Formats: sequence, C-alpha cells, structure tokens
Amino acid sequence: MNACETAASKNRVVRASADSRGYYWIKLEPGNYLVNVTDASGNSFGIQRLDYTQSISPEQGHRIGMDFEIDTGVR
Repeated sequence: MNACETAASKNRVVRASADSRGYYWIKLEPGNYLVNVTDASGNSFGIQRLDYTQSISPEQGHRIGMDFEIDTGVR
C-alpha cells in the first residue's frame, strides 16, 4: 500500500496498492510529495522503527521509478 502526500500540507492525495508482482503506478501533478509505504492496515509492517518514506518532486511529462526493499525480519 502506498500513500502519497503533498510535502507542504501532508494531505493524502492518492493511495495505490501494489499488484501481485509488487508493481504500482500513480499519476501526480508536478510538485513536492512524500511517498510512504505501509501494510494494508496503514502500519509500518508492525515495526515502529520502520519508515519507508521518500520525497519526490515529479516534473511534467517525467517518470520516476521508486523501489522499496522491505525486510520485516519474518522468515
């Protein structure tokens, strides 16, 4: 689950879910955003210290690729 917020207001502007292969796609207007990856409940995979937040600043007509490697330690 991915939430994308405007960096200035921290208001959620979009939420996306990854498909069965882990891919997702969202379209954003140019600006500054925070992308936060959480589990389906909106938690950082049950581990407080995890913070999968990245800032992005997409420009018109450009694509940004983001990869998140999530290791919760569960084996």
